[in-house]
Amino acid sequence: MKKYILLAATVISIVAVGCLKDKAAQVKTVVTQPGACDTITYTKHIQPIMTTYCQGSSCHSANQSPRVPLTTYTEVSLHASSIDNHVFTIQDMPMGGTMTATELQQLRCWLDNGKKQ
Repeated sequence: MKKYILLAATVISIVAVGCLKDKAAQVKTVVTQPGACDTITYTKHIQPIMTTYCQGSSCHSANQSPRVPLTTYTEVSLHASSIDNHVFTIQDMPMGGTMTATELQQLRCWLDNGKKQ
């Protein structure tokens, strides 16, 4: 009986983690309407996301050696490919939180459309 309970708990855990990661994977492939990403900017959309999920946890705030700081437009733009990889491919970021579908879409738009300031 204990084997079945352990097996059931393991399967439920795997499915739950898979579902959370699916949201980022789905956003990576979403095709938006033409022009939908034109108004996405770092200052208006991306900076609040970075503050909430990256700097707010103190992981990527200033002076958090050895982690890369993500506190300015320049820093975030410089590390855009790594952010893309960790959020949408590896899906191990943000640690301790999950971005909403809207936030993921905004980040995807910003990364794919010139990273406007």
